[in-house]
Amino acid sequence: MFSDRGWLLKVGAALGLLAWLCLDARRRTAAEHPDVERVAVFTEALREHSVYLWAKPVLDVEPTGFQINTQVGPVHILSTRQPRVGEVVSIIARPTGPRTLEALSLQFNEGFGWKRALNYGVSIITLLGYLWIIRRRFRWRIHEGVFRSRY
Repeated sequence: MFSDRGWLLKVGAALGLLAWLCLDARRRTAAEHPDVERVAVFTEALREHSVYLWAKPVLDVEPTGFQINTQVGPVHILSTRQPRVGEVVSIIARPTGPRTLEALSLQFNEGFGWKRALNYGVSIITLLGYLWIIRRRFRWRIHEGVFRSRY
């Protein structure tokens, strides 16, 4: 790929195709699984789709379910399982009305705040450790602008 003068054009084409693939996947996914904000203006066409909500804190608990906050305000989730206020939940739900979803699957994310930070920390430490281990295998010649193997 990098052996001729047109390598920059090839890289641009590859990045353009990757961007198009990502945008196409996002468009297709959004058509099948709409954003929760679309439930605020509920139509019957939404009833057959499912909505994914990931790591949402519970605002209020009611007898028929609970509420979570979205960009367009609170949304009511109908559920028989009652989380505590402030608990973080992930939900797969079906729209049933304006600002109302019926939970098909409900997951309680225990310790979400510290587990997520720990996951990032372990990943960064692993990457730094790997780079430290392989540091002698490569030499860096900044004045020539290359990163070459010693072997």
